[in-house]
Amino acid sequence: MMGTLYLLFSGNFGQYRRAYPAILSILFLCLSAQAGAQVVLTDSSEHIYIGEQAAFFQDSSRVRSFEDIRMLDRRGAFVKSRQRVPNFGFTTSKPVYWIRFDIERKSDKDFILDLAFGNMAFVDFYFFGPQGLVERYKLGDFRGKAGRAVGHHGYAVKLPPWARQTVYLCIQPYSGQALFPLAVWESQLFFNANQELALVWGLYLGVLLAVLIYHLVIYWRTGEAGFGRLSLYLLFYLGFECSRGLGLGPRYLWYYSIPVINYAAYFFSTASLLAFLEFYTYVTSTKHSRPLLLTVRATQVVCVGLGLVAYFSGSIGQNQLMHYAAILGGICVMIISASAIRRGDRVGWYYLLAAASIYLGTAVQSAQRAGVFEGADGLLLRYAINIGSLIEIVLLSLGVAETVRQEKRKRREAEAQTELEVRARTKIVKEAEAEAKQQEVKRMAIELHNTVGNLLLLLRDGIAKVARSVTDNQQSQQVKDISELSKQIYERIRTLSHAYTLNTYNILQARGLDVALRELVTNQNRFGKAPHFLYRMQGSDLVLSETLQFELYNTCTELINNILKHSQATTASIMIQIKNHELILVVTDNGVGMPADIVEGYGMKQLRQRAQELNGTLHIHSRAGERCEISMILPIWMTF
Repeated sequence: MMGTLYLLFSGNFGQYRRAYPAILSILFLCLSAQAGAQVVLTDSSEHIYIGEQAAFFQDSSRVRSFEDIRMLDRRGAFVKSRQRVPNFGFTTSKPVYWIRFDIERKSDKDFILDLAFGNMAFVDFYFFGPQGLVERYKLGDFRGKAGRAVGHHGYAVKLPPWARQTVYLCIQPYSGQALFPLAVWESQLFFNANQELALVWGLYLGVLLAVLIYHLVIYWRTGEAGFGRLSLYLLFYLGFECSRGLGLGPRYLWYYSIPVINYAAYFFSTASLLAFLEFYTYVTSTKHSRPLLLTVRATQVVCVGLGLVAYFSGSIGQNQLMHYAAILGGICVMIISASAIRRGDRVGWYYLLAAASIYLGTAVQSAQRAGVFEGADGLLLRYAINIGSLIEIVLLSLGVAETVRQEKRKRREAEAQTELEVRARTKIVKEAEAEAKQQEVKRMAIELHNTVGNLLLLLRDGIAKVARSVTDNQQSQQVKDISELSKQIYERIRTLSHAYTLNTYNILQARGLDVALRELVTNQNRFGKAPHFLYRMQGSDLVLSETLQFELYNTCTELINNILKHSQATTASIMIQIKNHELILVVTDNGVGMPADIVEGYGMKQLRQRAQELNGTLHIHSRAGERCEISMILPIWMTF
């Protein structure tokens, strides 16, 4: 070895000039053999993280070639990593990272070298083997569909079968986060793990899409703003998840556009955060609190401002800005959720726990990537964000459903209160109308008693004088009949005027409808001639409003007058039944009935109008020569 070095670096090596590349290769392999390979692959090797076996060099100029990097490597410019998963955090620019490590193969199995983190603009693999052989693979999102050698969310290639080789990776991130989870997998184990990853992410994205469609359908059917805002958030969040994880966006959806690839993750992250804040503002009723609403709006403005910084400035990484915006949005959400709980809104717990679950999942997975959970690699750690996101979506769905139920209940209560107010105003109007009717009836009764009654008295006196001067027996009998008829008319007018001059409204208020009708029927049977009236009420009149009692009393009075004038009946009945929120009034007589072609008079038209005003129905069952039955059905609930 020393002799070789002497020949190489002494001035007398012209004769060895043609063999110089081969001598350098032999020298490189000899040095590698003396130093010992950093990654040893045997038949028992399955999954080896190689972060701690690698060395790094950061090329801020981004112009050095592979030959330049090899020269720097020989000069000791690479720095050995001390992390299982190398993580240089957020970069303030977009440098190129070079990674170097050695591999010694002691197995004929196939192995895969995997960089299991997306969002890399370019990832170039260099395998430097014996005799100066070099294999190169050019991957990365900016290379479109050719940016991945296998169907994998990261960047993976098959290791060459050389016993000894040095591996160089040239990596240029575009998200601003320098995270390099490098590992060597046994080939079959890698594809099995890749299938598991695709299955988990497929189920996860499928659930997100199903929940999005579900809420969109509910929003379309109900028009509830809560479901619409949640659907908007889920839509943008689904876009964000397509930008990371399996990398479905840069791999299949927008692979053709480097600007879209570069800023899609940040756009969807910012849009989902804005929709997230808008959703929380609505469901926690933050719009009713000016200080909280100003806090939310200020947070949204800052998030948009960070997005503009990420787009127009290359001095700070997108992932760093996304983390700043997410932290700020999380604090804002916690504040407005806690405020809702403090106001007594128990649904606020759903939203508080939902926000806590997604942020906790993000923190756990970030810590796992940073190597905090050294040696732990379970599903809960690898998919902490996904699990936290699903918990969040479930809680948000439950919360918005409960919020909508509360809003509907409040609307029903408001509508019920409005209906009660309308009924109260209607009751006042009806009572005023009833009072006016009562006063008018009272005035008419007084007019009948004082004016028409006096005229009838004069008529009776005149008929009496004529009767005394008539000598003919036949004429005398006719005059007596006329005198008797005038007497009956006078008595009837006196009875009616006496009944109506009493304050019917006050009687109903003091005694109720049942007592007032019973007294009316008793007086009719006592002072009047045929027909004889029967009366019965089933149920309590306490459930009837004063207005309805007055209208029913007048209705019964009108029907009694009709029976007296037209029916020629000997018996009649008035039956009132109150049950199942209905009042049924049935008045019957055994008189001559009503012809089918009879034209209804003013009184019957008034009855129909009264039934219509009370939201009820009036039915007449009668034929000429037969009994007559008049029924009125009124909904009691309309009277309150």
